[in-house]
Amino acid sequence: MNALYREVTVCDAYRCQYAYACREKSVRPARVLTRRCMRYMPEHLRAVPSLSDLALDLLARRRRSGGPMSAGAMLVLDRLRPDGPIRQP
Repeated sequence: MNALYREVTVCDAYRCQYAYACREKSVRPARVLTRRCMRYMPEHLRAVPSLSDLALDLLARRRRSGGPMSAGAMLVLDRLRPDGPIRQP
């Protein structure tokens, strides 16, 4: 098939809930073939969704600023973001 007709999507792994299991992810947003994107795969082939890096960073910023958080969110942050957010504002 001609490359002109291939469907692509923009992959932003920082915001994607499937990025931990994705082979197409990159540091910067990039165009990837839709058929290789975990978001567009059939349900039985997808990985279990998880919190994106963006969501984890937002929670870490809230904890750092002293905002209210549940005990479950604190446990997740202690395990995945003990040193605070990856990206600084």
